[in-house]
Amino acid sequence: MTDRVNEKLPLCFKILLAAVSAVLLLFLGVDQAALSDDAKVLISDAIILTTLIISAGVAFFGIKGGLPQRRTLLLIIFACGFAMRLAYAVRYGYYEHQHDVEGLNTSGHLSYIYKLATDGMLPDTNDWQYCHPPLHHFLASLVVRASLALGKTYDAAFENIQLLTVLYSTLTVFAGNAIIRESKAGSSLEVWLTALLAFHPAFIILSGSINNDMLTVMLMTYAMLYLMRWYRSPSFKSAALCGLFTGLGMMSKFSAAMIAVSAAAAVLIKFFTEKQLKFPKVLLHASAFCGIMLPLGLWYQIRNYYLFGQAIGYVAPIGTGSRLYIGDISIVKRLLLPFSGELHGVYADVWNEFNLWQYLLRNSLFGEYGFGNDMAAAVLIIANFALVIISLAALVVIIKKRSLLISSVPVISVWLLQMISFVIFNIKYPYRCSMDFRYIVPTVICGLSFIAAAQGSIKDRCTAVYSTLKDIFKFLAALFCAASVIIFL
Repeated sequence: MTDRVNEKLPLCFKILLAAVSAVLLLFLGVDQAALSDDAKVLISDAIILTTLIISAGVAFFGIKGGLPQRRTLLLIIFACGFAMRLAYAVRYGYYEHQHDVEGLNTSGHLSYIYKLATDGMLPDTNDWQYCHPPLHHFLASLVVRASLALGKTYDAAFENIQLLTVLYSTLTVFAGNAIIRESKAGSSLEVWLTALLAFHPAFIILSGSINNDMLTVMLMTYAMLYLMRWYRSPSFKSAALCGLFTGLGMMSKFSAAMIAVSAAAAVLIKFFTEKQLKFPKVLLHASAFCGIMLPLGLWYQIRNYYLFGQAIGYVAPIGTGSRLYIGDISIVKRLLLPFSGELHGVYADVWNEFNLWQYLLRNSLFGEYGFGNDMAAAVLIIANFALVIISLAALVVIIKKRSLLISSVPVISVWLLQMISFVIFNIKYPYRCSMDFRYIVPTVICGLSFIAAAQGSIKDRCTAVYSTLKDIFKFLAALFCAASVIIFL
């Protein structure tokens, strides 16, 4: 009963957060293009610092006054995570720090959104980014239309697309928190793992990106959550919701289909390891999943195949003449060696680097951009590297314990598929831009889930070792979050 009551406030907070963000970004939004860079920086910093100060006060007086510590800290984390995303969107507009957006006279994501907003029609070609399914572009076009109806300029209307991406990223934190709880994290560890998710720069950067990446990540995260819930306790509802979020994810970006592969693996393993699960029930749940997922996920692929001969999983070609092409560099140097080639500073250099793992180490935190504070960036890289090692060690702990391995199948399968498909993608499409971490962002949530799932086993084996490891993890998590805040100030 207590746990149920404790969860009511975060749900109210989620609804309030969505409402506040809509007001801030749509009805009170300003034309950021008309603001000076200094003004945007000032507003951005004010949002972050004000939220941090208020949160510190709430934490001190709230917990001292008897409020539940876990609930209070989670609310603060959600609020600060939202503030970081909102501040980033204010500082970097729809024309900065973007991927494949370009202008209205191209076939980029902005043009896609603009055509849907003005013509109300799907593209009549599959050129460049028009090959993507339209869910995000359709939602973004509704925001553009609403903004124009309120008398805003086109620049302000395009800025308001970030209303959606900020919300996508914020809702991903909520889903990630639920996945951490499903992974049986203790209350203290849950708070720290959720903080890492809320302050992770990859989610903050994508919250300002107006392409379809953040919506895809959000929908994949919710699909993974309901796959975990079905796997823990098979129900028609969980199967249907997993199918819904997977289908919607594929309707935003076809790569979300890998959740369907993970679901198939989870269903087979669950069926053969749990004798109580009868075939008719599995068939009913699989039918619900496929019956919802397939029409949503495949209709645009079928349309484009029929109209343009576009293959399933098609990726727009770049060409070997591009400066981004690295097919003339050996696979050993690019993919098999942990580090090769010259480092170009603490920030990733998309135009000069070619080693996947060397690039990912920094690109996973800063994208293709530089943020000026080299010291904080270096600290963030070191803390992140240590946390990645911890998550991989946690995966080893899971694999070594059969019961833990079987119970973690949904998350492990998603992580494994993401990593394998990412390497294959870099072999098939040998371009520097193919190395971008934005293609495998859900692996962050998988890594946090590994730590949550493994901690119980470590605690049972040796309490003293567990206590030491937990203190080290908390220190690294605090360092990571603090460095992330400093980077974006």
